[in-house]
Amino acid sequence: MLDGEVQESVYMVWGFTVPTGNTGRRKWPDPVGAMQAIARDGAIITLMQNGEIRLPLFQFDRANDKVFDAVREILRIRPARISNLGLTYWLTRAHVDFGCAPAERFGTDDAIILNAFRRYIEPVCHG
Repeated sequence: MLDGEVQESVYMVWGFTVPTGNTGRRKWPDPVGAMQAIARDGAIITLMQNGEIRLPLFQFDRANDKVFDAVREILRIRPARISNLGLTYWLTRAHVDFGCAPAERFGTDDAIILNAFRRYIEPVCHG
C-alpha cells in the first residue's frame, strides 16, 4: 500500500502489480522507471529521438493495459539484424496480407501477422 489506504484489489498492468485503494484509484508505480525496466528486458519496442527514448504506441493494448502478445512474440523471434527502427517500419507500412499496416491488426489477426513476419525474416536463399 503506497499511501496507507486499505487495498481493495490488485491489477497487473504492463507487467507490474498495481494496487487499487478503497477510492478505486490505481496507485501507479513510477511510470518512467516501469517503462525503463520493460525496455531493458527487451519486452517493448523503443526508439531514440534526439537522445530521448520514444515508445511507439501501436504496441500497447490500452484496452487491456498490456503489450500486445504479438509484439512480445515478434521481439522474441526477431533476428539481431533487424533494428527496432526497421521493425517499426515493417509494422507501420501497408502489407499485402492485410491491406493495411500489420500494427493496425494487433489483437485481431495476430497469427497472420506472426506468419507474415516469419516470412519476412527468412533468409533469402538463391539456388
